[in-house]
Amino acid sequence: MKELKISKSDSNYIILKYVSDKLVDNNLEFWLEGGTALSAYRDETIFDWEHDIDLAIWYEDLKKLLNSIDQFISDGCKVKIQKGFPFIDNVIQLFIPEEITGINPHINQVDFYIYRKCGDFGYMRWLNAPTGYFSQSIRVVYFWLKSNLLISDISKRYLIINYIIPKKMRYFIFKTFFYFYYR
Repeated sequence: MKELKISKSDSNYIILKYVSDKLVDNNLEFWLEGGTALSAYRDETIFDWEHDIDLAIWYEDLKKLLNSIDQFISDGCKVKIQKGFPFIDNVIQLFIPEEITGINPHINQVDFYIYRKCGDFGYMRWLNAPTGYFSQSIRVVYFWLKSNLLISDISKRYLIINYIIPKKMRYFIFKTFFYFYYR
């Protein structure tokens, strides 16, 4: 395994150490993800122009991650679930204050990507924030939906609004976005 070329005074190191210490304390398996993994492997560092650090976990460890999130929040960190969507599917964003990262860090955000296991593979469904023609329509949909949406107790801690979805719409959403559950 390559060792990263990061100074212990660098905010990248400070953030990785801070986050990894909490995750290890909660017995959580995690790894570098995306651009962070690429730059760590290829260049043995995390670049100054990166705006975040990407980590990944298994879906089965989501409760452990949420326990860690509670600890991060008590330290003054801010958390954004699924980029503002009303459910947890694949990303939790952690924003770390200057008291932890140091003054004017170039990175103060960690994205936790959530993978599901299927056989020998790991999968992550990627939902982007809606843009373009349908972006306003999708926001409106949240307010007129009229049936039950099952939200786990874990998710409820981080949600303020309960969304209700009619059965046909729920089927369409799950068939479209969570197709690997419908085989």
